[in-house]
Formats: sequence, structure tokens, C-alpha cells
Amino acid sequence: MKKISIKNNIFMIAKKNGQRKLDYYLKMRDGREYYMFTRDHSASCYEICKSAIPVNKVLQIRNRNTAIMGLVKYLNFMMPYFVEYYGLKKCS
Repeated sequence: MKKISIKNNIFMIAKKNGQRKLDYYLKMRDGREYYMFTRDHSASCYEICKSAIPVNKVLQIRNRNTAIMGLVKYLNFMMPYFVEYYGLKKCS
């Protein structure tokens, strides 16, 4: 599977949804938010993504925490879909 990098003006945020889950969103520079996916709540993932963090930075995280690495692995798997569905610009 090929890894995809996107422009650095696209951010990722996590919001609690009240059911011990986290909803992840893509946040564009102009303030628009696009829903990405929902995963089980993890305090470490929430701490990383509660404020806007560039998607490319999340994709490059290497950590011993299994929740964070699971998020990175799932995000790498889903990025081609997000690029196609939301029309995101890839880096050359």
C-alpha cells in the first residue's frame, strides 16, 4: 500500500461524542470540517488530536502506544479514500 501525503494546510481534530468514542474530522484552512471516522476513546489519541494537528504529522508519528499506532495505521489505510472522496490535494 502506497502512503499518501497531502498539503500541510489540512488538519485533523478529535471530538468526544459522549459514548466513549472519538469522532475524527478533517479541518480545512477555511474552517470547513469533514467527518472521517469514529474510533474507541483513547486518552492519548484525544490529547494528540483535540486541537488541530496537521494530518501529515499524525501520519509520521511513531510511538509505543498501541492506540496511537492503531490510529496511524487506520489513517494510512483510509487516506486514499479521503483524497478521492473529498478532493484533497496531494503533495508531489
